[in-house]
Amino acid sequence: MHIDVIVAILTSSTVATIVSQIIGAIKHFMHYRKINRILLLYVIKELATEAIWNGYITTEDLQCLEDAYGEYKHEGGNGYADTLIGRARELPILSEEDAARLQTPGRSA
Repeated sequence: MHIDVIVAILTSSTVATIVSQIIGAIKHFMHYRKINRILLLYVIKELATEAIWNGYITTEDLQCLEDAYGEYKHEGGNGYADTLIGRARELPILSEEDAARLQTPGRSA
């Protein structure tokens, strides 16, 4: 009879500990997911606004932007990034070489 009581106490304590650990892990995961979303939005904002300012986007920057945007959406992001990527997608797409020619003083495009 005493063993049944001890097993019941240990089992309930073990279950409570496991549940507590799971809840802690979920909170930890959600915190990092939010940080990830914030960082991805920053990358999207920087790449898109630079491209919009320049009036073109390079193939490499567009690929990075698309990758960041895909991850951002996967993490539950929305809103402002949708507007930025839409504007960036409408820009002329240049190769890295063509973009470098535009930025180098004294060279013709």
